Amino acid sequence: MHRHRRRGPSASLSQTPATDAGSTPTTDVTDEATGDAADDGSSVIVSDEVRDRLRRDRWTDSVTSNFTCTSDDYVIDHVHDAMVVDVTGDCTDVTIEAHAGVTLLPAVKNLTITGDGGIVIVASAETITITGSAWAVGWESGTPAIHDQGTLNATTPISR
Repeated sequence: MHRHRRRGPSASLSQTPATDAGSTPTTDVTDEATGDAADDGSSVIVSDEVRDRLRRDRWTDSVTSNFTCTSDDYVIDHVHDAMVVDVTGDCTDVTIEAHAGVTLLPAVKNLTITGDGGIVIVASAETITITGSAWAVGWESGTPAIHDQGTLNATTPISR
């Protein structure tokens, strides 16, 4: 049996705004073909191979855990390391603590990633904060504010 942890009212999520000391906003990237600065929220130039791994349909047949978000705060913890987790329902704040897994998410307000090395595909988000390392994160619509405080992370818009 696989467990997940929901954050209760006593364990609030603290986020560092982009203007606070220690915060690293997304750096400007340059389009290799035109030399123009990218304005799509990408943190690095993302290869075709990484973009292929950020296709939701690539993972739907490999899901190992399905969960429905029934509270505002939702945590995907270390029990889900190296799994493919599909979350549905209405989530406001989602935190991913798991390592080396794939997480498929619906639209959320705030996404926080603290684990290391994995893939996250989210329908849309207002804010994505990454403190972990080696993540590939894609969103299918909107333009979230990206706060990448980790290392070797790639964030990019993707299409469904």
